[in-house]
Amino acid sequence: MGWLRRLLGLEREDGAASVTSNGRSVSGTSEEFQRREAQIREAGLVDGVHYVDYVETVKQLKRDRRHAEAIELLLRLIDATEAEAKTAQQLGYDRGVAPAYYKELAIVYRKEKRFTDEVGILERYERQPKARGEMPAELARRLVKARELAGFATADFSPSSTVAAHSDTRNTTSKPTQNREPLTKAGGDKATFTAIDFETANSDRASVCAIGLVRVENGKVVQKLHQLIRPDPLHFDSRNVAIHGITEDDVANAPTFSQYWPCLRTTVSGPLVAHNAAFDMSVLRCVLDQCGIPYPEFDYFCTKVIAQQVWPERPSYRLDSLARMIEVPLNHHNAEEDARACAFLALAACRHVNVSCLYDLRDALELRVGHLFDGGYSPCGASKRIRRRAHSQAESNAVDNSHAISQGQNDSVFTGLAFAFTGPLSSMSRAEAMQAVVARGGAFHKGVKRGTDYLVVGRNAFIGYQAGHKSSKIGKAESMRERGFSIAIISESEFLNML
Repeated sequence: MGWLRRLLGLEREDGAASVTSNGRSVSGTSEEFQRREAQIREAGLVDGVHYVDYVETVKQLKRDRRHAEAIELLLRLIDATEAEAKTAQQLGYDRGVAPAYYKELAIVYRKEKRFTDEVGILERYERQPKARGEMPAELARRLVKARELAGFATADFSPSSTVAAHSDTRNTTSKPTQNREPLTKAGGDKATFTAIDFETANSDRASVCAIGLVRVENGKVVQKLHQLIRPDPLHFDSRNVAIHGITEDDVANAPTFSQYWPCLRTTVSGPLVAHNAAFDMSVLRCVLDQCGIPYPEFDYFCTKVIAQQVWPERPSYRLDSLARMIEVPLNHHNAEEDARACAFLALAACRHVNVSCLYDLRDALELRVGHLFDGGYSPCGASKRIRRRAHSQAESNAVDNSHAISQGQNDSVFTGLAFAFTGPLSSMSRAEAMQAVVARGGAFHKGVKRGTDYLVVGRNAFIGYQAGHKSSKIGKAESMRERGFSIAIISESEFLNML
């Protein structure tokens, strides 16, 4: 692995540790140096293993032609590569990303004839700070060829031009990117809605630091917007920064949410759509509460709930996974890009079910539409029971599942969602809470793991969490969110409101 570590700037030719800070070489074994190196390395871990140590695994997957697994792994490795580079830069080190994994993923996409995705990943690399200056000529030539294979003229294919840079606080609008909108079949042609995505600066749901909007009218994207927001108080947690890359410096000249709200309110048309709407709508409610702004009145849909109904056999309902399914390139955790993928996912669902708008989709799938109104809200959800994986016998022993099946409420917001708990509950026992979840069509997990949708934090533990104290389950949930899993951490009060 020495060649890759030297390429990343982690090691000198002679094998000694070496990094660069503000143009000066920093080496040695000082305590401060080791602490920073450990912090940087931690940002590059994938399932506890540093991303540079996955080279042979990637090669083996390619040799075995297990391309789907290779793609999933390479995307995670690229996320870790970028997270480590961002962490290093925040600590003052001049460190960029190496092209190795981007190139490997581009090769796999080419073999799978996924030329649109190949263009997307190469352009993603093009936007990153490079470990060795400019984009390698080989990858530049590959990008040109991929654009030709995808049927795009170079001048017409520039998603980065429609996405505001993190330091740009202006609204950006554009026409739909040519040939990139997956609406070539009937369905969704009358859909009008606004897809929305929030990024937050820390664990406080009111700490909005970026908003992405994509307006759809009659099945066509008519406006895209990326807006940075200066949270109040101005505090960024390193975990959040590692996810979206937005820092305090980026939002220094951005408006606060209360300043931007009048513009945001007039931009929205039709119902809102979000992926894992429970999170985004709670962010909106929290920041409105913080600013003392009354809730507006509108309906909202959740594309995660929709996808679980339309494609029940999918192994994952993460936005990036679903975006790949419908062949929409995604720069995950950019608010506008996430909103755009969410919009296309909603349209793809309409097309799949062969309905013309979201309200027809609601009727076809028996969805319950969420509703926000002055003074409160009602959550969205699925009326049909969603097929779930069988739970282990150990988990089943904690709740009377036969009772849950006979008494389950098929129209519950809990249907198809999995909950885990941490910290003592003040309103009921843990067993009673689990029973309440299962009785409403949901599932419970003893621990936080893949497929967990919500981690409920007991009242006193949540106070500690807001003060910076985290249980192991909270730590794992935050770590999973960094890796792109859609898991929400909610208080006991929020859980009771869902009941």
